[in-house]
Amino acid sequence: MYRSKLFKPISLAWASLQTQPQNLHGTRALSSSIYELRNYQAHPKNFKALVGLFNDHIDKRTKHSKLLGFWTVEVGDNLWQLVHLWEYGSLEERRRVRNALAQDEAWASEFLIEALPRMEVMRSQLVIPAPSTKLNLDFTNNSDGNEH
Repeated sequence: MYRSKLFKPISLAWASLQTQPQNLHGTRALSSSIYELRNYQAHPKNFKALVGLFNDHIDKRTKHSKLLGFWTVEVGDNLWQLVHLWEYGSLEERRRVRNALAQDEAWASEFLIEALPRMEVMRSQLVIPAPSTKLNLDFTNNSDGNEH
């Protein structure tokens, strides 16, 4: 398994996490799913190649879990970012997916070995929808009825 020097193991107390979101803010989400928001930051000279690698190999990742969105940053303080949103039924499902990815030779040898050196920073957040938030994944129509 290829391991990058860029990423150090995260020393979180994963064993203490439950298999469902913990409702830390005293709110109750309408969905039992959790979502992982992942940001990959690249140096400008590596960005186009990194986007290309994700485009070429995303099928190896989506065979493990559901991708809800894949974006590049167009306006803001750092334009050289890729943003992914993944859906999981539980923290346990996410753990199983991450373990499966760690064992996936094609993912490691065809994608990670090329992508990791092009990444400067990787951030991951597990999020749940706020109360009364309805997740709308139809990105084809705006509220004005026009396609964008």
